[in-house]
Amino acid sequence: MSLLQEIDFDKLIVPVLRNIAGAVAGWLNGVPQNESSLVNRITEVLDSHHSCYGVTYTESWIEVEKYLLDRRGPNSTDLYGSDLAITVEVITPDAHLAKTAFIQAKIGDYQTVTIEGRQLDDALINSFTARRSFIFAADRALAGALRFESVTAIKSIFPAGQKTAQLSTRHWMPVSRWLYEWLSCSVGEPSDTADPRSPENILAAVVQMVETPRFDVEDVLREFDLPDVSLPRAWLHYVIHVAGQRD
Repeated sequence: MSLLQEIDFDKLIVPVLRNIAGAVAGWLNGVPQNESSLVNRITEVLDSHHSCYGVTYTESWIEVEKYLLDRRGPNSTDLYGSDLAITVEVITPDAHLAKTAFIQAKIGDYQTVTIEGRQLDDALINSFTARRSFIFAADRALAGALRFESVTAIKSIFPAGQKTAQLSTRHWMPVSRWLYEWLSCSVGEPSDTADPRSPENILAAVVQMVETPRFDVEDVLREFDLPDVSLPRAWLHYVIHVAGQRD
């Protein structure tokens, strides 16, 4: 499976990189320079329909949705497994393809970032997020350069027995390479859209039921028998509709 069958990557990457670069530059010029403020800047530009100009072919159109998932732990503390989930769905007359990435943001300097072992374990503990989880690091010393790596790969080199570790991002993927590898399904696990327990269907159920006052996120997860699933703080959902038949 490859989402690039219906997405023109060359048309996609230029506006995406330009908008992300502008968001990171604004983040570096302001305060605070933390993970939450960086994610806020990036979701602002990725939510824009202008950033999707040229993503699809002329007979296609795209919908962009953004959701804040408010999940609370004990004593009303925030309870999130990642900072951002990004879903891309492609719907054609003959197929329905989907992928979701769960992303944790980290701030580092000089190609080094501090990783918490607990966050890796939380992402890997269940199949819902295990092969779909990534960390992206923003390097303040290198003008906010962004690098991506899978949680699985990071866990394989994480020092045993340590709670935190400083790891090099030198060989992590830049945004353009990660996006190409992810859309082509070289990294990250695709979804079975017919499975009611797929990430996309679970997230959609969470959004729908949380908007109803008598439900909360925990109710939804219990209904799907997924009480320990780690959810993202925010969800960006792109749906690409391809009209007509292809040869």
